[in-house]
Amino acid sequence: MVRGAQAQDLFNQIMGKTMTLMIKNLDSNVMNCFDTIAMFLCIQLIYRYQLMCHKRCVPALDKYWDSLQNSIWPRFEYVFRLNIQSIRDCDPTKFNKEMGPHYITRRYAEFSAAIVGISEHFPNETVSRLLLELQNEVECFILRMSAIFPSRKDQLIYLINNYDLVLGVLMEHIRDNSKEAESFREQLTLRSAEYVDEILSPHFGGIIQFIKDCEPYLEKDQTDELKRQERRSLALVAAFSANWKNLLKN
Repeated sequence: MVRGAQAQDLFNQIMGKTMTLMIKNLDSNVMNCFDTIAMFLCIQLIYRYQLMCHKRCVPALDKYWDSLQNSIWPRFEYVFRLNIQSIRDCDPTKFNKEMGPHYITRRYAEFSAAIVGISEHFPNETVSRLLLELQNEVECFILRMSAIFPSRKDQLIYLINNYDLVLGVLMEHIRDNSKEAESFREQLTLRSAEYVDEILSPHFGGIIQFIKDCEPYLEKDQTDELKRQERRSLALVAAFSANWKNLLKN
């Protein structure tokens, strides 16, 4: 029975031409492929088959798996960067002015969720870097789109709708604590808080500011400082009591 290098040479003599043909066939298909998810699925399948071969002590296919990877990875990264560039080149003025989530936002959310979900068992630094670049471009695009609305209130509504969509799709398909989900959760929280301030400030701005000013005193247990704010609080309460009915009518 042959072993070691002799076994590898014998395997190459028998299967070499077949594997070469399969690699060439893959090359011809990959060259014209623009389906990033399909290529990434192929990469993940290769990882799994390679791992299975290692577990079964079949090293003869290592070069074959590496050749497949070397064929797919450059094209995958190239097409991925085309997607990033397409977001960067988007002109917000060419889209309809709608408050709902943008279709590009939905496509990004579904694409990102698919890539993150597929790579969960075999994470890759290159993929993580590309996802981060894409995320940054999408966030910039959402901000550019929000700028076409004249009022800050409408801008915030647009931002909240888009961030909420992305977060919802990501949480449906991947872990809640993923970097992508955490980033959009933070953005959604910030914009929601800003929207609340934007809505309430015209009517309750004085009370809101009073609470913000006094919170540090409460945290530090500075009762003397709080007592100094008593006159201010009474004035705010009196103003609220006099005007709250009119505010409800408006």
